[in-house]
This record gives sequence, structure tokens and C-alpha cells, in this order.
Amino acid sequence: MVNLILEIHKTFESGLGVSPLRYVVGSGTEGFAVVRLTPFYAVIANSTVTVCAQGEFQLYHDGAGVRPTSGDIVYYDVNGSSPVVTYQYILLDNAPTIYNLNPGTGVFGSIFGTCAGGGGPTS
Repeated sequence: MVNLILEIHKTFESGLGVSPLRYVVGSGTEGFAVVRLTPFYAVIANSTVTVCAQGEFQLYHDGAGVRPTSGDIVYYDVNGSSPVVTYQYILLDNAPTIYNLNPGTGVFGSIFGTCAGGGGPTS
């Protein structure tokens, strides 16, 4: 029994992300695989005019890069419990490129178009 406790202790103390389990205090979430989400800033909207004119805020994605790429899921929260749904477009860091966002799943998609210099969409 002592060896088992020592092995468990070593697993948890040997580094962040080593354990396949997590517990988020106050969330009621326990025993799921750890998903490391990456923060980024973006604008989301259902209109290309709106997405080009709004201010950005922090979201999270489950991909490996600094910014999401095609196939990544975009989330509102760092725990990955609330995917960004109901929105069709996303603009990263106020860059000029508008991307599709699956409104049913929050999956980041392909390039839709760009914002023109005056803040309006070009597509």
C-alpha cells in the first residue's frame, strides 16, 4: 500500500499535466482527461459587418498553436465546458481575415473573407 501511495504522489508531483485526471474546484468536474486550452483574443458574430467592427475579447481553443486552426474547437472558458456556438464568424486578434465558425459545434473553419480598411467586409 505504501508503494502505491508513493507512486501516486510521484505522478502528481513530477510535473504539471502528468496526471490524466483533473479536479476543478467548485465545478463538480472530476476524473476527465486534462485538456490544455490556449487563450487568444478574437471577435465573434453572425454578421461580417459586425465582426469587423466589434471589440475583441478572450476565448480559448484546444489546438496546439497560439491561434486556432481549422478543426480546433473554440471555447468561452478555460475548462473547455462551453464551446462557442450560435456564431458563424470569427476574427482573430483584430486581424483582417474572417474565418468561418461552426455555429453548432464551435469548430474553427476555413477563411471566409477579409475586413476592408474601413471596417467593412470584402466578401
